[in-house]
Amino acid sequence: MIGDRIKALRTFKNMTQDKLVDGIASIAYLSKVENGQAKPSELFLMQIAEKLSIDAEVLLKPSLSSVTEVQVEKILHDYWKRKILHDRDISLFKLLSTELPNNKILLMVFSVLIRFYYSDSRLAEAKEAYYFSKRIVKHEEVTDDEKEAAFYYLYACGVLHIELYEFQKANEYFLRTETYLPNDNREKARVYYNLSLVNERINTDKTLCLYYSEKAYEFIKKTGDANRTVKFLLFRSIQFFSINQPDKAMDCVLEAQKLVPLNDSDLRLKSSIIYSFGRIHQLKGEIAESIQHFKEFISLVEPHFPEKASRGYKRLAEISIQQKEWESSANYLEQAQNIAKEFKKVFFDKEIKLLEIFTYKIKQQNDKYEKEMQKLLSYCTEQHDYDLGKYLASELGVYFYEQQAYKKAASVFKQSYEFEKKLNQEKVQIVEGYRFEF
Repeated sequence: MIGDRIKALRTFKNMTQDKLVDGIASIAYLSKVENGQAKPSELFLMQIAEKLSIDAEVLLKPSLSSVTEVQVEKILHDYWKRKILHDRDISLFKLLSTELPNNKILLMVFSVLIRFYYSDSRLAEAKEAYYFSKRIVKHEEVTDDEKEAAFYYLYACGVLHIELYEFQKANEYFLRTETYLPNDNREKARVYYNLSLVNERINTDKTLCLYYSEKAYEFIKKTGDANRTVKFLLFRSIQFFSINQPDKAMDCVLEAQKLVPLNDSDLRLKSSIIYSFGRIHQLKGEIAESIQHFKEFISLVEPHFPEKASRGYKRLAEISIQQKEWESSANYLEQAQNIAKEFKKVFFDKEIKLLEIFTYKIKQQNDKYEKEMQKLLSYCTEQHDYDLGKYLASELGVYFYEQQAYKKAASVFKQSYEFEKKLNQEKVQIVEGYRFEF
């Protein structure tokens, strides 16, 4: 039993035997302990327990049944409500997941483990915990005493499926959480926000996603948390923006602005509001106002978050290209490109490249346009960016058709079709905006 627990925790922490016993004992001795061929000394257990972030007494217990629901519930609440999770807690939960306590504890344990893994970008382990939990956890019919634990378990499963781009499955889990909604406005907002998010991706008609986001907004307002309310209003504005309803998008941003005082130190929120004003004015064709807001956005973020300033420069370049102000567009693109070069190890800015390419098209620099489009298409193939690849191939196909280059047009239209097939297989839809966690 002791050896099994040591091995389980060592594997969980991705530690080799050599790393675990370094400075403590030999690998051969650890192997004997893990295989039940040697009884570990008290000193060995204390040293190993420290490295495994677990209390030595937990390793020694003949059974973990003495771990109470109250203890587990406290860890659950600390993590879900205050994002507090200690190494010793997660090690204990890992052991509990393998020793099969009662159903309520299992629901709590797996809600934490699944969330811990996907929050730590360990999706393979999150999936493993999820599939293991499906074999042993009962959540279809739970007692009144198990409802809160079932809620957090189902919620964690829903978010995991979002991370895996399995939006239909995520929707099913979030709909189930409605059965167990606690009397907590923040938790209700979490659920309806995620239902809005997944329905934005699985339904062409946006009525349902807007219905859920409205419900989430009503609940998040009741929490009195201005920061999260502002973030959610900006999320709502993006939804309205994406369906060409600039006036409703503007209402959301104006409401968000009221909640962020002029002297607020959170530049990220203030700058996001200013950027959103710029996008809405741009959509409405109010060019002077949009330029003013994008310049203000740049002045705010450039000294503190220079990587974000490229968003403003890209929008200004976009407007200049539409206005055929080539000198200005070249200047703004250069500014955006300089930022992209500085952060190229972090990301490749495809949008800057697109703006540059379409400048060639508008200026009828056809050779450059064709060459750069083909290069970006190759990049999309290499990076499995099927959404952008489909768009580019369609654009290039129309261009070749208009140039009466029918063989070239047929070739890239076929490429667009291949991208679309792969896109449908992955069921990925990319939407401008951001996902945040409550």
